Amino acid sequence: KEINVRGECHGHIGFERDGTEGFGYDPLFIINGRAFGRYTAEEKDNISHRGNALRLLKAKLETIINTNP
Repeated sequence: KEINVRGECHGHIGFERDGTEGFGYDPLFIINGRAFGRYTAEEKDNISHRGNALRLLKAKLETIINTNP
């Protein structure tokens, strides 16, 4: 069985690097007025597209497990 989920994190791309945390585009991606480069790993996981997708996947898997023992 195939399970698909999609995580999203809405923000915008800044013009200058801001912060030293994370990797890649993190210092350029702005969400809630703050670059991902300034978020701690835990803060970022709580709002990132990957974190959102994993939470959705977890919920779907729990539903499947609980309805098909």
